[in-house]
Amino acid sequence: MKLRSTRFALFLCLFTAYAGAQSPSDGHLEGRTYVNSFFHLAYELPAGFQPQELSQMNLPKASPRGVEFFLIAARQGNDQYGIVIIAEKTRALTSDLRDFQNAADFIARVKRGFDRSLTWKPLGERHLTNGSGLVIDEFDYVIAGEYSSAFAVSLDGYLVVARCNARSAADLKTMTDSLAAMRRTP
Repeated sequence: MKLRSTRFALFLCLFTAYAGAQSPSDGHLEGRTYVNSFFHLAYELPAGFQPQELSQMNLPKASPRGVEFFLIAARQGNDQYGIVIIAEKTRALTSDLRDFQNAADFIARVKRGFDRSLTWKPLGERHLTNGSGLVIDEFDYVIAGEYSSAFAVSLDGYLVVARCNARSAADLKTMTDSLAAMRRTP
Protein backbone atom coordinates (compact mmCIF):
# COMPACT_ATOMS: atom_id res chain seq x y z
CA MET A 1 0.00 0.00 0.00
CA LYS A 2 2.84 2.40 0.87
CA LEU A 3 4.48 1.82 -2.56
CA ARG A 4 1.17 2.60 -4.30
CA SER A 5 0.81 5.84 -2.27
CA THR A 6 4.38 6.85 -3.13
CA ARG A 7 3.77 6.22 -6.84
CA PHE A 8 0.56 8.24 -6.76
CA ALA A 9 2.31 11.13 -4.97
CA LEU A 10 5.14 11.05 -7.54
CA PHE A 11 2.63 11.00 -10.41
CA LEU A 12 0.74 13.92 -8.87
CA CYS A 13 3.96 15.96 -8.48
CA LEU A 14 5.01 15.27 -12.09
CA PHE A 15 1.54 16.10 -13.42
CA THR A 16 1.43 19.34 -11.45
CA ALA A 17 4.88 20.36 -12.70
CA TYR A 18 3.92 19.55 -16.29
CA ALA A 19 0.58 21.36 -16.07
CA GLY A 20 2.34 24.47 -14.78
CA ALA A 21 5.04 24.42 -17.47
CA GLN A 22 5.20 27.58 -19.50
CA SER A 23 5.65 28.19 -23.19
CA PRO A 24 7.32 31.14 -24.94
CA SER A 25 3.91 32.01 -26.39
CA ASP A 26 2.33 32.43 -22.92
CA GLY A 27 1.32 36.04 -23.37
CA HIS A 28 -1.82 38.11 -23.04
CA LEU A 29 -3.01 41.69 -23.27
CA GLU A 30 -3.63 43.88 -20.24
CA GLY A 31 -5.20 46.95 -21.81
CA ARG A 32 -2.71 48.05 -24.48
CA THR A 33 0.21 46.16 -22.90
CA TYR A 34 1.27 42.70 -24.05
CA VAL A 35 2.60 40.74 -21.05
CA ASN A 36 4.55 37.51 -21.52
CA SER A 37 5.01 35.45 -18.34
CA PHE A 38 7.59 33.09 -19.91
CA PHE A 39 10.01 35.89 -20.82
CA HIS A 40 8.94 38.21 -17.98
CA LEU A 41 8.43 40.86 -20.63
CA ALA A 42 5.95 43.69 -21.18
CA TYR A 43 5.44 45.64 -24.39
CA GLU A 44 3.03 48.56 -24.75
CA LEU A 45 1.42 48.87 -28.17
CA PRO A 46 1.80 52.30 -29.79
CA ALA A 47 -1.26 54.56 -29.53
CA GLY A 48 -3.86 53.67 -32.15
CA PHE A 49 -2.51 50.15 -32.78
CA GLN A 50 -4.78 47.12 -32.41
CA PRO A 51 -3.67 43.50 -31.88
CA GLN A 52 -4.13 41.14 -34.84
CA GLU A 53 -4.90 37.43 -34.85
CA LEU A 54 -2.23 35.15 -36.29
CA SER A 55 -4.78 33.81 -38.78
CA GLN A 56 -5.12 37.34 -40.24
CA MET A 57 -1.40 37.64 -40.90
CA ASN A 58 0.42 36.81 -44.12
CA LEU A 59 3.57 35.37 -42.52
CA PRO A 60 6.21 32.95 -43.83
CA LYS A 61 5.68 29.35 -42.83
CA ALA A 62 7.16 28.57 -39.41
CA SER A 63 9.95 26.03 -39.03
CA PRO A 64 8.56 22.51 -38.58
CA ARG A 65 11.03 21.99 -35.70
CA GLY A 66 8.94 24.05 -33.27
CA VAL A 67 11.60 26.68 -32.55
CA GLU A 68 9.49 29.73 -33.49
CA PHE A 69 6.71 31.13 -31.33
CA PHE A 70 4.28 33.85 -32.38
CA LEU A 71 3.93 36.46 -29.62
CA ILE A 72 1.85 39.37 -30.93
CA ALA A 73 1.09 41.38 -34.02
CA ALA A 74 -0.52 44.80 -34.21
CA ARG A 75 -1.41 47.33 -36.82
CA GLN A 76 -2.82 50.82 -36.99
CA GLY A 77 -6.47 50.65 -37.98
CA ASN A 78 -6.91 48.80 -41.27
CA ASP A 79 -3.47 49.76 -42.57
CA GLN A 80 -1.32 47.06 -44.07
CA TYR A 81 1.53 48.40 -41.93
CA GLY A 82 2.35 47.19 -38.46
CA ILE A 83 4.47 45.16 -36.06
CA VAL A 84 4.95 41.38 -35.75
CA ILE A 85 6.84 39.95 -32.77
CA ILE A 86 7.98 36.33 -32.51
CA ALA A 87 10.42 34.40 -30.35
CA GLU A 88 12.95 32.04 -31.88
CA LYS A 89 15.09 29.54 -29.99
CA THR A 90 18.78 30.38 -30.43
CA ARG A 91 21.30 27.79 -31.54
CA ALA A 92 18.44 25.54 -32.67
CA LEU A 93 19.76 24.01 -35.88
CA THR A 94 16.78 23.53 -38.15
CA SER A 95 16.41 22.08 -41.61
CA ASP A 96 16.49 25.61 -43.02
CA LEU A 97 19.70 26.34 -41.06
CA ARG A 98 18.35 29.31 -39.10
CA ASP A 99 20.53 28.63 -36.08
CA PHE A 100 20.74 32.22 -34.88
CA GLN A 101 23.42 32.75 -32.26
CA ASN A 102 22.28 36.10 -30.84
CA ALA A 103 20.61 39.40 -31.73
CA ALA A 104 23.63 40.76 -33.63
CA ASP A 105 23.78 37.57 -35.72
CA PHE A 106 20.07 37.91 -36.53
CA ILE A 107 20.49 41.53 -37.71
CA ALA A 108 23.54 40.59 -39.81
CA ARG A 109 21.51 37.85 -41.52
CA VAL A 110 18.66 40.26 -42.21
CA LYS A 111 21.12 42.53 -44.02
CA ARG A 112 22.62 39.66 -46.03
CA GLY A 113 19.23 38.18 -46.87
CA PHE A 114 17.76 41.03 -48.92
CA ASP A 115 16.42 40.17 -52.34
CA ARG A 116 18.99 42.01 -54.43
CA SER A 117 16.44 42.52 -57.23
CA LEU A 118 14.57 44.94 -54.94
CA THR A 119 15.78 48.47 -54.32
CA TRP A 120 16.70 48.93 -50.66
CA LYS A 121 18.51 51.54 -48.65
CA PRO A 122 19.75 51.36 -45.05
CA LEU A 123 18.41 54.11 -42.78
CA GLY A 124 20.39 53.35 -39.65
CA GLU A 125 21.28 50.95 -36.90
CA ARG A 126 21.38 51.10 -33.16
CA HIS A 127 22.63 48.89 -30.39
CA LEU A 128 21.35 49.98 -27.00
CA THR A 129 20.60 48.91 -23.49
CA ASN A 130 17.23 50.29 -22.44
CA GLY A 131 16.14 51.40 -18.96
CA SER A 132 14.98 47.87 -18.14
CA GLY A 133 18.41 46.42 -18.97
CA LEU A 134 17.35 44.80 -22.26
CA VAL A 135 20.13 44.81 -24.87
CA ILE A 136 18.57 45.66 -28.22
CA ASP A 137 19.82 45.50 -31.80
CA GLU A 138 17.87 47.36 -34.48
CA PHE A 139 18.31 47.87 -38.22
CA ASP A 140 16.06 50.31 -40.11
CA TYR A 141 15.81 50.37 -43.89
CA VAL A 142 13.61 51.20 -46.87
CA ILE A 143 12.86 48.38 -49.28
CA ALA A 144 10.72 48.80 -52.39
CA GLY A 145 9.50 52.13 -50.97
CA GLU A 146 8.39 50.67 -47.61
CA TYR A 147 9.93 51.81 -44.33
CA SER A 148 10.96 48.74 -42.33
CA SER A 149 12.86 47.66 -39.26
CA ALA A 150 14.36 44.46 -37.90
CA PHE A 151 14.59 44.41 -34.12
CA ALA A 152 16.09 41.74 -31.84
CA VAL A 153 16.63 41.10 -28.12
CA SER A 154 18.43 38.03 -26.72
CA LEU A 155 16.51 36.59 -23.74
CA ASP A 156 17.06 33.33 -21.89
CA GLY A 157 18.18 31.22 -24.89
CA TYR A 158 15.72 32.85 -27.27
CA LEU A 159 15.62 35.81 -29.60
CA VAL A 160 12.59 38.04 -29.33
CA VAL A 161 12.47 39.56 -32.79
CA ALA A 162 10.18 42.08 -34.41
CA ARG A 163 9.60 43.31 -37.90
CA CYS A 164 8.00 46.67 -38.44
CA ASN A 165 6.79 48.07 -41.71
CA ALA A 166 5.47 51.61 -41.98
CA ARG A 167 4.11 54.20 -44.37
CA SER A 168 6.66 56.84 -43.32
CA ALA A 169 9.88 57.37 -41.38
CA ALA A 170 7.85 59.04 -38.60
CA ASP A 171 5.51 56.03 -38.31
CA LEU A 172 8.52 53.70 -38.24
CA LYS A 173 10.09 55.74 -35.44
CA THR A 174 6.88 55.45 -33.40
CA MET A 175 6.98 51.67 -33.77
CA THR A 176 10.68 51.23 -33.04
CA ASP A 177 10.54 53.58 -30.05
CA SER A 178 7.71 51.48 -28.60
CA LEU A 179 9.79 48.32 -29.08
CA ALA A 180 12.86 49.92 -27.49
CA ALA A 181 10.71 50.68 -24.43
CA MET A 182 9.99 46.96 -23.85
CA ARG A 183 10.60 46.08 -20.23
CA ARG A 184 11.26 43.11 -17.99
CA THR A 185 8.60 42.21 -15.44
CA PRO A 186 8.95 40.33 -12.15
